[in-house]
Amino acid sequence: MKIKILFFSIFFLSISVSAQSFKNPRKTILVNSSNGSNLSVNTIKLIKDHNKNHSDDFGLLSVTKAKEVRIFLRLKNNCAFDFSSTFFSSVLDYGNNLYTASVNIDQLEDIKEIDCIEKADVGADLTISDANVKSQTNVSNVHNGIGLDSPYLGDGVIVGIIDIGFDYDHPNFKDENGDLRISRVWERENPNGNPPTINGETLYGSEFVGEIDILNKAYDMPNQSHGTHVAGIAAGNIGVAPNSEIVLVSGFQGAYVDAINYLINYAEQVNKPVVINMSFGGFSAYSRDGNSNNELIIENQGWSSKDGVVLVAAAGNDGHNPKHLKLDYSESSYESILPWDFTKDFETDTSYQSDLFLGFYGDNNANEANFSVAFSIYDFKDDKWDSDAYAIEVINEFMSDSLTIIDDDNDEFKFKYDLGFSVNRNILLIYDIEVNNSDAKDLIIPTVYGENETIHVYELSNENYGFVGTLSGFTFVEPDYQYIVGSPALSPNIIAVGSYDISAGNPGNLSYFSSVGPSIDNRIKPDITAPGHRVNSSVSFYDENYDQDYDNMSGTSMASPVVAGIIALWLEKDPTLNTIEVLSLIAQNSIKDQYTEQYLNTPNYLWGNGKIDAYQSLVTLTNKYFETLDYFIYPNPTSSSIYISMDFEFANIYDLNGKEIIKSKSNTIDLSNLPNNIYLLRLYDNSNKVLGTSKVVKQ
Repeated sequence: MKIKILFFSIFFLSISVSAQSFKNPRKTILVNSSNGSNLSVNTIKLIKDHNKNHSDDFGLLSVTKAKEVRIFLRLKNNCAFDFSSTFFSSVLDYGNNLYTASVNIDQLEDIKEIDCIEKADVGADLTISDANVKSQTNVSNVHNGIGLDSPYLGDGVIVGIIDIGFDYDHPNFKDENGDLRISRVWERENPNGNPPTINGETLYGSEFVGEIDILNKAYDMPNQSHGTHVAGIAAGNIGVAPNSEIVLVSGFQGAYVDAINYLINYAEQVNKPVVINMSFGGFSAYSRDGNSNNELIIENQGWSSKDGVVLVAAAGNDGHNPKHLKLDYSESSYESILPWDFTKDFETDTSYQSDLFLGFYGDNNANEANFSVAFSIYDFKDDKWDSDAYAIEVINEFMSDSLTIIDDDNDEFKFKYDLGFSVNRNILLIYDIEVNNSDAKDLIIPTVYGENETIHVYELSNENYGFVGTLSGFTFVEPDYQYIVGSPALSPNIIAVGSYDISAGNPGNLSYFSSVGPSIDNRIKPDITAPGHRVNSSVSFYDENYDQDYDNMSGTSMASPVVAGIIALWLEKDPTLNTIEVLSLIAQNSIKDQYTEQYLNTPNYLWGNGKIDAYQSLVTLTNKYFETLDYFIYPNPTSSSIYISMDFEFANIYDLNGKEIIKSKSNTIDLSNLPNNIYLLRLYDNSNKVLGTSKVVKQ
């Protein structure tokens, strides 16, 4: 493909002054260290948590990286100490040598070098327990059956977890008799065992079925605990659905729809409802509106409306990263942007390779909404443009090519790009950027040209580059923190879960890392929030980063299984619920408070419908069975048969585990062979539409 080289009369969008380097304005004091540590156990543990969790291969695990924490400081007697000359800020003096201060978590270990500080303590109240999660979401009331017809613990429901880092032998997954609650495992990336089959089709990887085989395998990979932690929150003995059946799929890269299909297929075989948790995700380059290949398959399979199947995913942890720009063009115009990595050490570096990955997304009308992106070199030292503008017209074709710009000083700037489209949305992707520059302060400046449309620009890499937005002395389009919910949570057929913080000092607020919406096709995302900050759950025995069975993690990865576990409790009540119906329950019954309504009334792109409420939706489901119906069931309770007074195609009767036990086309159904219990009757028409649902009591 030929590069279109166009020449534009471009002026810079601000007053031009000399660029300045970025320097930390704070001083650093070097203090002789004393013998022993002045850090409390709580502080040492927080440092350990941070160091071991700072990298996130899942895209959704977050810790307090580069975040200030509040700390107690006790000074030694008669030791003069100048807080203003250190890295502490917002210092409060409570007398008797006791202070509180803010400090960056990365500098906690530096406190050991300050002799005047006798003890530094972040305080145990910064850690929330799993019990607090249950209390905040009203799970405790559901477990205890308060005001309900019975307690709900997830009996008869499958909780499917797609993740990595599973410890199959963890005590959190064994019942009171020591029996394993994990019924089967599929390790998608393990080629050494027997692969599973679905409808006669042999898949890949290795499947382990039954307690002996699973425990002999023991774990899927060393030095990973993410899946163990997530599964423990949703379905562990100390989790939200402690009586549920657990099925694990290790590996979510590529076609994770295979894992969804596997879990749904198994649930159908055993006649149980299933809720599937996906605490992973990221930016799908070819779709920012829920139309990636995986998401389109989910749509096409109709899984969101399938009875007894509910899909849940974490919204993402980019809430604190300005990775998005929105460019609105009411007429023919242009805007210049400055991606972060283009400024990488630009004061001194002359050559480098950038990991930056840029995506430009046009309006949802590819035939009319073509736009172009021009790339130019600007010399910030001499305050002048150093090259012509090289423009790529973004049209509805799939193409791959590269562009090389040689500036006036014979310096070379190269990158690759892809043109594409998804559901009539034109896309330009920029990657593999290489700079061979003899003159520092030369930067690549993208300028986006559009007419009567909105263009979204993303930094798509897993790194936390974001957009710099401004450079000292120059003004570019400001970045924002919106439109950054990741896939698969972007899908309209998946419940997207954000995170809120219930730790001391920030109770009830949206977690700083929780990704917010909306989608670029303006759907509300996330759909709901749950506690996800410093949640306590199981960690793997085979992970050398831990020396205990349970620990804290933070992220929407932790909030999502809270919601998945709660849905398992609802499925115990109504085993025919589907994703769309659960979304309706969430919309009706979420918790709304001063935090969820602070800026916008819910539903909104920060909180979705608010905070998850396990209890109120169960009340709604309970009341549904006693509403006035267009038919009657007689007698009810019954000791033998029931008569149904309306026409229907067929009727199903389920036990409380969600298992179908009777299917009938008759208005009179014999229950005499059933044990005395409560059963669920559901009536269908000839298109499988539900006509009504009722409770039937056999006595």
